[in-house]
Amino acid sequence: DTDNKVSIISFNIEGLHHQHLAQILNDEGGIGVRNGCFCAQPYVQRLLNISDEDMERYKLDKDLPRPGLVRISFGLYNNYDEIYLFAYLLNKIGRNIEYYKNKYR
Repeated sequence: DTDNKVSIISFNIEGLHHQHLAQILNDEGGIGVRNGCFCAQPYVQRLLNISDEDMERYKLDKDLPRPGLVRISFGLYNNYDEIYLFAYLLNKIGRNIEYYKNKYR
């Protein structure tokens, strides 16, 4: 049933900033993803349960790490090996968060 499915997944790994996660997926597996609010800031704000007041703080303080998500989009050209690699890396990253936090500062 392909009528009610999409090939887009937005996610985070707790304890790891979305920007670092995107970089790790790129560097470790050559997996290109988008991260941040990807032109959907009100939607991402709602998904992450960020208040309007907190969003104002992010606008004013440029040193605060920006909230966001990682988004992967699978295409018709992707094969099972690429999906397995993605799942493998997510598992590896999730089990070694401290290692990756130190490696990607």
